[in-house]
Amino acid sequence: MIKLLKLVIVSFLLSACMIKWEMKLDINEDLSGTYSLTAGIDEELQIFALEMVQSSLGGLDSVLDSVPDGYGKSFYSDDIYDGITIRNSFNNIEEFNKQLDTLRGNPDTALMLIPIESINIGKDTESKEAKYRVYGEFAEIIESEVTDSQMDIPQIEYLYDLSLVVTLPGKMITPIEISNGDNTVIFEPNGREMQTFEAVSVDEGGLSFRYDLITVATLLFIAMLAFLFIRKKTSQ
Repeated sequence: MIKLLKLVIVSFLLSACMIKWEMKLDINEDLSGTYSLTAGIDEELQIFALEMVQSSLGGLDSVLDSVPDGYGKSFYSDDIYDGITIRNSFNNIEEFNKQLDTLRGNPDTALMLIPIESINIGKDTESKEAKYRVYGEFAEIIESEVTDSQMDIPQIEYLYDLSLVVTLPGKMITPIEISNGDNTVIFEPNGREMQTFEAVSVDEGGLSFRYDLITVATLLFIAMLAFLFIRKKTSQ
């Protein structure tokens, strides 16, 4: 399946055919979250795929049959592309990583993660601000012997429609600062080379409740000590 997709990509490097890939990742304060993976091809590529493999989706439809239990799955369609979407939720980082490993372990579902070389989720709570991070690397989809040949780069960029959409708690500070609206950033790799990505968000409110509890507990402890001291004095 993966080799077939790469054959289709190479065959259409100099045409107007387009391939869509999108990953949406939404992280909560407790590092639980949801994600979806979408892959689609445009009408011209669907015609080519139908002639080559007797499937208008180039075999993408068979990926749905290989999706593990527990995943949501559906066909995808917009004004340009037809394809598939799979989605899932996770309770923690370990569960997220295991789910991605499961997808990579099957040649069909691994297709949905081709543009991602690695992706990591982290949270730093050492300071008063909670700092959330999503970072990693985008993969080189077309090997260097293809991309280094004499091809028109703008046409290759037009071929791919790749995006990673990350939503984090708090206020986004990297790669851009977001003060209002959805705390969401969109990364758009070119697919021709490995590229790093990083989204960082800070949330003072996420830790303020914990610090408030510590403050209240400390004040209560001091008040108790003062009460015991005064009581002891009056009893003497």
